[in-house]
Amino acid sequence: MLPEHVIPSIPQLPLYPDGLLCRINATRCRYIARSTESIRRHWREAHGWSAGKKQGRPSRTKEKSMQAQVQEGCKQVYCQQFFSSRHGSQYFEVYPPAEG
Repeated sequence: MLPEHVIPSIPQLPLYPDGLLCRINATRCRYIARSTESIRRHWREAHGWSAGKKQGRPSRTKEKSMQAQVQEGCKQVYCQQFFSSRHGSQYFEVYPPAEG
């Protein structure tokens, strides 16, 4: 079972500073990915929402709009993972390391 709240990092596990926490339904969804492709797939499959990626290369204006949607739809967090390849394994949010 994953932690339901942000916890201190676990020293024995790798710490990743590039987690993307889903904010589509911030009160219920705690999904974390480490790539924009993974978070976009989650949005499509879990929330029926798309950041506008279509076939072909987008215009610069459309690309900026898509980047803004991604920034609004997720928050960058530190994360860890108990198992890297087992079924049901996923990332969970941890506090950033203390600066010393």
